[in-house]
Amino acid sequence: MNFLEDLMDRGFVFLYREAFVTNTKEIHLKSKANPDIEDEVIEDANPSEVNFKANTVILLEEEILKEREDLSKAINKAKQNTDIDIDFAIASNKKRQHFMGVLKDLAKRKSFEKIVEGSGYKFNSEGNQVAYVYDVKKITTIDFDRNKVKKLIKNLSEQCDKVSNDIDRSFVNTKVEFEPRWSFTDTIEDICEALENSN
Repeated sequence: MNFLEDLMDRGFVFLYREAFVTNTKEIHLKSKANPDIEDEVIEDANPSEVNFKANTVILLEEEILKEREDLSKAINKAKQNTDIDIDFAIASNKKRQHFMGVLKDLAKRKSFEKIVEGSGYKFNSEGNQVAYVYDVKKITTIDFDRNKVKKLIKNLSEQCDKVSNDIDRSFVNTKVEFEPRWSFTDTIEDICEALENSN
């Protein structure tokens, strides 16, 4: 699938290149400036550096989409024969890792005390209302069991490792019934030239 993705991206590079997707004809009107010289016509003023055309790359991109779809179906069929539900296992591991991140943040929290300033109003001896300030001792304590959190992080980490190993084992041992159209060593130039020669 990665090979097909890279191949498709390589094709997009060609299709974004103006000189590749256009053909420029130049008519040099030399006779207007010099009646003794004939006009010159250059049919392909921006020749491509490769031996295939944009239509071939467009066709290849369409073929790659179909190949990706066929490969995806073959992979999904192969996954049905594995000991674990690979997609669910991957999704679950992502959730476990997210939860571990939250727990690790919790595990860093500590109880603490600090002094902040409070204020109030009172009447002075003349009967006027005046403001006054005072210290407030603010005590913040964690409201969870840090040891349980650390233990849960360890357990989740071990679960993630085990599931990752199971996933890797399934990927290695699961045979996908699929015959690729192209070899991993084929370049986009090789494939496009073969397509052009077959037409």
